[in-house]
Amino acid sequence: FIPSHSQYNTHYIHYNPEKFKFRVPNFIGGLLPRVDQGNRGLYCMAMLTIFKPWRQVGDLINVQQNWESSFNQYSF
Repeated sequence: FIPSHSQYNTHYIHYNPEKFKFRVPNFIGGLLPRVDQGNRGLYCMAMLTIFKPWRQVGDLINVQQNWESSFNQYSF
């Protein structure tokens, strides 16, 4: 948590890279958008939210962009 978060002093996340070296996330729920069909903007938004570090929507996209242009600018 960042220092201004209400649980900053009482909670933490521990990451052990050796233990989680080869883990793949398992997404529960609906299907993820596909690159080859459907709404391109929805696909770009989903991939950015999964793979680009962020805390606020503004970290993913700015007001002058659409999701596809933000996606194209990010180096995966």
